[in-house]
Amino acid sequence: VRNGRKSLAMQLDEKLVDTAYAVPAKVVDPIMENIDSFISEGVHDCRSVSQQMSFSILGATLFGDAFLVWAKARMYEELLMTIAKDACFWASYKIPPFWKKSFWRYQHLCKRLKQLTQDILLESKHQAGVMNPTEKCSDNIASNINVFDSFDSTSRPENAFTRSEDRAGLMEESYANIMGVMFHGCLATAGLIGSVLARLVMHPEVQEK
Repeated sequence: VRNGRKSLAMQLDEKLVDTAYAVPAKVVDPIMENIDSFISEGVHDCRSVSQQMSFSILGATLFGDAFLVWAKARMYEELLMTIAKDACFWASYKIPPFWKKSFWRYQHLCKRLKQLTQDILLESKHQAGVMNPTEKCSDNIASNINVFDSFDSTSRPENAFTRSEDRAGLMEESYANIMGVMFHGCLATAGLIGSVLARLVMHPEVQEK
């Protein structure tokens, strides 16, 4: 597990840092639309706004423009946060509590989250394939998707792919890594954005600038 995390960190450092500043400016429009939606629903807290902003930014960085127009993005965000909130509780059981209905509900949510992860990956790969190769955005999407494709073969024996069960295990690990990056990345980015928003509220003179 430790080697896998180090390998993933190396892949992210190498591929994502180069494209982090290339996230299209159009990400601002979906963010503003969602913020307006929150306000119309009566949601004004800094935590919700910063979480939504970080989710959109990170999603666009990892999956490209496809994430910005993905109809299930809001559902993915809510499901990811719900599962992450309960993950530590269920992980505390040495033996899976299969006799609890709530455990199976949690398992169902996890399965649904994996399906949504597969969905956005396919959407991103499809967009990377159909867009004009001369467009810079297409290169960014392809580079981001390759982060996870190349990770599967890192620190693995070459004959691991000859067995279907090994291949399935690698895919499961890859999906788990993507969901982990989304969750922890969103928390870290939301914390940073929340701090900035809080300082803006406390210092009106900065807002004028």
